[in-house]
Amino acid sequence: MKNVSILKRSMIIIYDLLILLALVIILSFPLASISTLDSWIYLFLHQFYIYLIAQLYFVFFWSNGRSTIGMKTWKTIIINDNGTQLSFLTAIYRFNLSLLLNIFFLVGYLSSFFKKDNKALYDSFLKTNLINK
Repeated sequence: MKNVSILKRSMIIIYDLLILLALVIILSFPLASISTLDSWIYLFLHQFYIYLIAQLYFVFFWSNGRSTIGMKTWKTIIINDNGTQLSFLTAIYRFNLSLLLNIFFLVGYLSSFFKKDNKALYDSFLKTNLINK
């Protein structure tokens, strides 16, 4: 099985981020009624709520169907190195590790430019592969 090219990985990321943005906007409507609170507690809870939405979106699709909506569009799946489906726990680790590594100048993503197999840094750590169907 062949790993996904960097261009295809980029298109999947853009597509999934647009879907995630739409989800965040729709699911944040209930919080809009209390947005007059201008405290750090509200800001923290709102950011944590957005984090949970993002994590739920990616972890649900990775652990249940092996691909997000963007990945299905580009006909790719995510699997472990041994060819099995990601467990719920591995999907949580992958989401959080990719979030941490990409917050700092896209280190996790940009590492795929320097690897022959186009694997991102978090995929190398967790022994996962983003492959074409």
